[in-house]
Amino acid sequence: ISVMEGVMGYYDGVGGTTTQASAYELASITKTPVILIVNCKGMSVSMVAQIKGFLEYRSESRIQGVILNQISPMLYQRMKNLIEEELHIQVLGYVPVVVDCVLESRHLGLVLPEEVPQLQEKMQGLAGILEQTLNLDGILRLANSAPKLEPVDLKSVNPAFAYQTQEPVRIALASDEAFCFFYEDSLALLRRLGAELVEPEMWQCCGGVYPLGSDEIATKLSSVRALNEAKEKGQDLVTLCSACHHVIKRVNDDMRNVEDIRTRANNYMQLDEPYAGETNVLHYLEVLRDRVGFDELKKKVVNPLKGRKIGAYYGCLLLRPSTVLAFDDPENPQIIEDFIRAIGAEPVVYPYRNECCGGYISLKEKEMSGRMSCNIVDSAAGAGAEMLITACPLCMYNLNKSGSGKIPVYYFTELLAEALGVKEEALK
Repeated sequence: ISVMEGVMGYYDGVGGTTTQASAYELASITKTPVILIVNCKGMSVSMVAQIKGFLEYRSESRIQGVILNQISPMLYQRMKNLIEEELHIQVLGYVPVVVDCVLESRHLGLVLPEEVPQLQEKMQGLAGILEQTLNLDGILRLANSAPKLEPVDLKSVNPAFAYQTQEPVRIALASDEAFCFFYEDSLALLRRLGAELVEPEMWQCCGGVYPLGSDEIATKLSSVRALNEAKEKGQDLVTLCSACHHVIKRVNDDMRNVEDIRTRANNYMQLDEPYAGETNVLHYLEVLRDRVGFDELKKKVVNPLKGRKIGAYYGCLLLRPSTVLAFDDPENPQIIEDFIRAIGAEPVVYPYRNECCGGYISLKEKEMSGRMSCNIVDSAAGAGAEMLITACPLCMYNLNKSGSGKIPVYYFTELLAEALGVKEEALK
């Protein structure tokens, strides 16, 4: 059988206030039966109320079965009887707490499979347990009730899928073992706008933190390698992450203007031709503003986000030091607000949009980082914002994890994908 894995909450869609591109919408479009996995830790009868809420939030929820997670065998049988009696939905088994099979999480998701010791043994052990605790025959019967899916030509559904630039644009894409997480919608959008994504052969992780020591050369070499490769191929170097952009652009400035750093880096690397900061470094937002143009982007919007009140969170890495990054006015930036207008929403300006969220100290100084994040989220919510968008993955993670939770925080490309109507393509 084919399994469609849910993401976030079942009804959670793009923009924070819709069900668009949610697991619910996907199930509705494909007419797929849904099995709701319910975390039962610390609950008994309350889980019945929770399941009832999911069943009744939409009249056609498509939820046809339930699996109870993190529940003891003793409590399971009693709760199964109660749920099926009161809600008239089948309970298809349970997942007990198995300490030896826990998969840890970290920034941006789960620890990768190759980093988990004895992963296959853990999975085999868990499979043996689930074989005893899940109603596999019932799950298969439910899967067999799903209709056959026919292929759809997306170009016939939405003309945006047929858009191409007049001339192809080649963009370097950093991808290796150290940096393997991408927002696929970002890549889909670039391809949709006519870009060709090229992975630099000599790419290495930039480290995410600019080394401040004037005599520190080794930690800058990975950035120089990427910059030099872009130079040799006659390409701009485009970054999507604000931290990467900050590091690479500052190292590029060092190679252009600091003779000692330039000399020592070139002596170490022994390039065919010394690198002296020739590459043009662009952030994804700068590509949209300066290469595509926000007016042109506005023409491509098929789902304008009318009525959405969105706060732009810049943080510290994109704007400072302003003489080097030259990204926007460091005191009164406008690029993300202009982006918000281009996708049809209303930007909300609030006092803390340029303040640091404390992402880099979130492990060592959790309380301080939490206060900094709460100040930002509360400031935006107080000014009337319904959500925040940012161009920094670390900021998004920290604000969502450590902030007050009054409003959700999204990556700016998530809303761009929604506005351009390519969210479904990105989810493939």
